[in-house]
Order: sequence, then structure tokens, then C-alpha cells
Amino acid sequence: MASGMFGTVMVSDDAFEQTIMYMMWGLWNDGFRKQIFLNNHAQQNEIEKAIKRFMNTFQLPGFYLGLEWHRAVREFFETRDKGGQFETAFIHADEQETSLAFSCFLSLSR
Repeated sequence: MASGMFGTVMVSDDAFEQTIMYMMWGLWNDGFRKQIFLNNHAQQNEIEKAIKRFMNTFQLPGFYLGLEWHRAVREFFETRDKGGQFETAFIHADEQETSLAFSCFLSLSR
């Protein structure tokens, strides 16, 4: 029985949470007290659970946030009928989302 798209690696929720949690711990040990996880697609609830689990387990001071960026910027991509500048609505994997992602991630690589 196939599950997910071709090449999908199935990981349990617990394994995913622990991976995020111990990655956060490693980052904290390296001095990162502000950790923002920029999520582009799915599993937002698991990321938030991992952050809460990290905070409850280690009780380390810091700022921790899981952000689904496309939800945070959606209001800036309104259609003309709602006072915006775009012809079509901002939806997952469209040209607006792809262009914005390229802009964000290419600027990080410079």
C-alpha cells in the first residue's frame, strides 16, 4: 500500500517531535536563544507540539516560534476585488508563493 507522494519518508509524530526538540537543544547549546522555525508546508501542529515539548522538558529561557509563513503574509497578497494588486488569490504553490520563497531563501544564501 502506497502512502504519500513518491519519495516520501514516513516518520512517526514522536520521532518528528524528538528530532525538532533535540535540534532546538543543540541550537540552544550553541547560543541561539531566539529560534524561529519557518514552515512552508504542513505539519505545523507537530512543530508547535515539539516546541512546547522542548520548553516543558528542558525549561530553558529563550524565544521559540513555529511560523507558517504563508499564513503570516497572506494579507499582503489580496486580489484587486479586495483592494490588493493581484488578479488571482494567494494559494499554496502558486507563482506568488514560489516567488516569495525564492526571494526569502535566495537572500539568505548571499
